[in-house]
Amino acid sequence: MILVDWAYHVYMKLLTPSVHVFSYVDNLTAAGFRPLQVVSAFFSTMGFFKLWGLSLDLDKSYVWGLTPQCRQIMAYLGLSLKQDVLELGGNMCFGRPRRNRLLKARALLLTGKWAKLRRSRAPAAQKVAILPASFWAVALHGVAICPVPDGHLHDLRQSANKALRWNQAGSNAMLRFALQPNMMADPGFYHVMLVLTTFQRICRGSHTLLACWRWWFQSFQGDLQQGPFSVLLTTLTSVGWELVDPPWIRDHLGGDHDFLLMSGPLMKQLIQDAWLLKVAQNVHHRPTMAGLTGIDRHVTVETNTTLTAHQLSLQMALQSGTFIDTWSHSKYDKSKQGYCQVCDCPNTHQHLLVCSKYQHLREKFSLTSAELTSWPPCFAHHLLCPRSPFVDALRAYFLNVPDKSNIFDSGPEADEVNHLFTDGSCFAHGRRETHLAAWAVYNATTQRPLGTGPVPGLEQTIGRGELSALVFALRWALHFQVKTHLWIDAKWVHDGFQQRKRHTPNGDLWLEVDNLLANGAAHLVDSSWIPSHLDLARCESPFEEWIARNNAAVDVMAVRCNHERPQSLWTLVNQQRDWDQCWRDRLQKLRHYYFHIYEITHQPPSASEVIPVVSSDEEENEGSLYSFADVLSGASDFCTFQATTGFPFSFLQNLMSWIHDHDDCEEVPRPVSLLEVTVGLLHFDPIHFPHRNPTTGEWTDQDRLLLFERPTLAYYLGIVQKTFQYLATQFRSLDPILRSINCLNLGVHIPQKGIFLRLPRALRSDINMMLGGFTRTRPVRRSADLARPL
Repeated sequence: MILVDWAYHVYMKLLTPSVHVFSYVDNLTAAGFRPLQVVSAFFSTMGFFKLWGLSLDLDKSYVWGLTPQCRQIMAYLGLSLKQDVLELGGNMCFGRPRRNRLLKARALLLTGKWAKLRRSRAPAAQKVAILPASFWAVALHGVAICPVPDGHLHDLRQSANKALRWNQAGSNAMLRFALQPNMMADPGFYHVMLVLTTFQRICRGSHTLLACWRWWFQSFQGDLQQGPFSVLLTTLTSVGWELVDPPWIRDHLGGDHDFLLMSGPLMKQLIQDAWLLKVAQNVHHRPTMAGLTGIDRHVTVETNTTLTAHQLSLQMALQSGTFIDTWSHSKYDKSKQGYCQVCDCPNTHQHLLVCSKYQHLREKFSLTSAELTSWPPCFAHHLLCPRSPFVDALRAYFLNVPDKSNIFDSGPEADEVNHLFTDGSCFAHGRRETHLAAWAVYNATTQRPLGTGPVPGLEQTIGRGELSALVFALRWALHFQVKTHLWIDAKWVHDGFQQRKRHTPNGDLWLEVDNLLANGAAHLVDSSWIPSHLDLARCESPFEEWIARNNAAVDVMAVRCNHERPQSLWTLVNQQRDWDQCWRDRLQKLRHYYFHIYEITHQPPSASEVIPVVSSDEEENEGSLYSFADVLSGASDFCTFQATTGFPFSFLQNLMSWIHDHDDCEEVPRPVSLLEVTVGLLHFDPIHFPHRNPTTGEWTDQDRLLLFERPTLAYYLGIVQKTFQYLATQFRSLDPILRSINCLNLGVHIPQKGIFLRLPRALRSDINMMLGGFTRTRPVRRSADLARPL
């Protein structure tokens, strides 16, 4: 098909040069400025494919035009006339009106999944973990070019909230999803990150998109249109960001960033802060949320690692605004007593903080009523820590740190190769805003320091410290035009420098390295990797002592530079750390106070009050939440498969097709061992497995029945396990591989790994019979028992 597409482009360029032709496998598009040009291109396309013995699928073909006159002429072709269509999954719109009806209709595909999610007995954390991959990836596919209203995101959020049974009285779904360990569980945050990362990824790989973006920005008059530029602008505005001058954008705190060079971790960190500010603005009107100008995620969310699942559920319900006082519940539930029977006053949420009934709890956790009532209501009532007052000042400092990579403290040794040692330092204690990174370069030839300095910018990581030292060394060598040998203790920096590979993290520094190499540094500089922190007492040669001594010297320089910060910065850092510790201690005491109140007010009923509840057959027979086929539907790219496993990519395609072809939606997902999957792949609609060529060492797909020597079942099981292990690494937020599946009924006494599948009952029965026949005479009690042909 690649050859046909290439020939098609050559043919159309010669026959209809005024028409722009696009192709993607068997999808063809012809676009022109005049209707008759497109009509000519249509008949030329039909004639071209007749030469190949092919024909167009006219039922799926359609035409469009931007004006009524164009649409009227194109209608004479007799093809379907469209104003919007789903093309390759994206919602294409033809004309000035912005349409998203087809994109919003995707939400209907989730109806059945919402019901399964609601019935599933899986842990809440597992349910939340699959939302981005199995739900939002379907509902929001193609949003980078199509406007999505806030109401649609709200409906998706509410559907998930109901399916997870989080729709308690007073609970705010947006707040609850924003406080999840993975904020991608919120469809609104997922939408923002998807639009920004998709646009950034495509713009980095395109040589023309940036120019088009600049042209659009210069001609923008305020009228939003369908397409990536308007969608990007509205998405940035929704979180308080703005477009300055492409590719430069300004965040919600006033910091300017090059959008194309902005790293993923930094973007996510800033978007998280902006999103939490937006969430706080949506809920701060509630009296119990007063004082919530922002949410400090470091204290509120990232300190929950010590909580049990039940405690975490209680805390999240409280943080989302759920009513826990009987005064609020008594307004719609007449069985609730709205007054405190001890104090004879309304039993409001505020009263829980001062009620004499819980005086012993306050004493137990070193709390006082005066202290509780003096804290911000958002924290005292909902454990929501307000945004830190020192974060903005810390970020302002790092944005204004001067770049000292152009200041050289000493020159080279003439007529000699100068040996430079580079190193970075990072104090990564506490929250990210208090991390400090620095770099240093030392000349071992002259035994003098060449330069040192703090890392500028918001990203304070050891990686940027190491790369900043490399940039300085290249600039120094280029400035003095001397032969230089670098000794680098960061292996990934050395490998990236030697192989001249561009890395996505710290892309701005790698771009500077490429520019310096292109300007002449490549002919002057070479490098070697050395281990870090060598013990001088254990060195076995003068060379090792020389390496250890000079590497220790540059390490001391980098650490000293990190220590020699302005006193104003250390004051800010210490204030921030004291603030964090203070609010963590408050949170620790207050949440356990609420946990004990819950235990008191929810005492288990006596035996005479217990009412047995019998589950329905539907709930009893319900299996896992999802099938592995659902997990695969959330992924789009496995381009690293062959490089990672060595197996042909065609084998992965055949395996995935086998799973999808045998996925019966009427069945309940059940655990299936990889051993059973292997037997199914070998005997039921068999696929070709990869086999290594003994001469060339290459893997190729071959029919096992044509092989002179039949491989063992253990051989094929190893290939399947390695393939599924690769697939599992593509879903970092969710591990779809099951451990320790019991297969004793099949004669296998070793616990097996497996996955959830919706295999038809007949197929599963056939697989079990085949495997049972294999183990009937020789049960599998150890791995060696699988080393025989099936």
